[in-house]
Amino acid sequence: FYQSIRANNGNVSLVVGDDFTLAEGGSISGADVSIAVDQTVVDFLDGGAITIAGTLTASSSLTLSGGDDGDTFEIQALAATTPLTIVGGSGGDDIRIGSDAGTLGGLLLADVFVAAGDDADDSLTLDDSGSVASRSLTLGESTEAGYEGQVAGFTGTVHHKGLDQLIVNLGSGADTVSVQQSADSVWTRLNLGSGDDSALIGVGNTLAGILGKVSIEGEAGVDSIDVDNSAVASDTDGTLARTSLTGFGMGDADEGLAFGTVEQMRLVLGDGANTLTLLGVGMATEASLGGGNDTLVVSGTFGNFDADIAVDGQAGTDLLSLSFDQSTSFTLDADTISSGAASGVVRYAGLESVEATLSDGPDVVTIDDATLALTLDAGGGADLITVNDLSVATSIHLGADNAKDQIIVVDTSAALQVEGLALGSGGGVDTLTVDRSATTAAVDGSL
Repeated sequence: FYQSIRANNGNVSLVVGDDFTLAEGGSISGADVSIAVDQTVVDFLDGGAITIAGTLTASSSLTLSGGDDGDTFEIQALAATTPLTIVGGSGGDDIRIGSDAGTLGGLLLADVFVAAGDDADDSLTLDDSGSVASRSLTLGESTEAGYEGQVAGFTGTVHHKGLDQLIVNLGSGADTVSVQQSADSVWTRLNLGSGDDSALIGVGNTLAGILGKVSIEGEAGVDSIDVDNSAVASDTDGTLARTSLTGFGMGDADEGLAFGTVEQMRLVLGDGANTLTLLGVGMATEASLGGGNDTLVVSGTFGNFDADIAVDGQAGTDLLSLSFDQSTSFTLDADTISSGAASGVVRYAGLESVEATLSDGPDVVTIDDATLALTLDAGGGADLITVNDLSVATSIHLGADNAKDQIIVVDTSAALQVEGLALGSGGGVDTLTVDRSATTAAVDGSL
């Protein structure tokens, strides 16, 4: 390694075959300073490494370059106020910026330009994990021509292009990260640290700029995610699972948002005819479906519902669709769906009707109260359906198989229509029981 190089009235250019280290206490200064590793004419190993732990300053330009192999850039110290350009070359490069203590406050004093290659797995890590400061960062489109994205919020802005992964590690402060854009080819990974942090997804109340995968790890603290697509008036659809949110214009089906150790999420949709499919819930969630004729689909298995979700249909004529392809057990109330297999509850408001389709296996459904127009298709299997109360007219269709379905009606304040199939026409021996045994007053009825 070089300990000290100084060009008072000139430039410093270092061409290295393999690795270069500027150790702590060392310094390099000049007008134009350039360091290139993994250079073919003197390259004996696969790849090169540049480690900057000392003081690197330039009055005009500062450039670090790699070669054709996979190179490593470790930037632990920068005293320069001159913009730094990092050129990765054509190999799969690993670029890390952050002090040995994991802080960025004293490093990013000027803009940094990272130009990674387009043909390999290139990553940029910004490490502020040791910081106690509360950061406010914006990940968006670069303001510099020729660059794709940027990370703003430090004294200097980091501009980048050609990345496959962008990793941001934050510390113990109460951090706020606004993700306005993620390019299609970039996997953005946010590690929010131990503070009470928040991530804001989208810009201008739209998710159109989120084309690549975005992963958010809340880590310790009480963390939240706010996803806003409310400005989009066209029809959209998306899927919320325990650890992911996809669709709603966010890239391909395997992209969108992934999250872990996050405690709260808010999702706001626009006025198109939106469809939100729930396959699971991993954190306390609020969802607003917007002003269109929307559909809330509850599907999958209730074992994936670990937390409560509250869904507001808002304006329009909105539908709650319950659709299961595996045997399930749940209770439908006036404003909730719950299951003994779930830790969380689905709460709903502002919806107008319910359509439920059960699996071809044995299902158990309890209707404590239906305040929305309800149509239930029992599907196949020997199902048990208990009706404790109905506030609106309800229709139940029994499965077209030989299984023995049971319907128990305890009470109803509205008309209930039950339809089955005759023996010999595909129907089984189904049973309808009217159970008024808990009623102590005299009752009248007719059959």
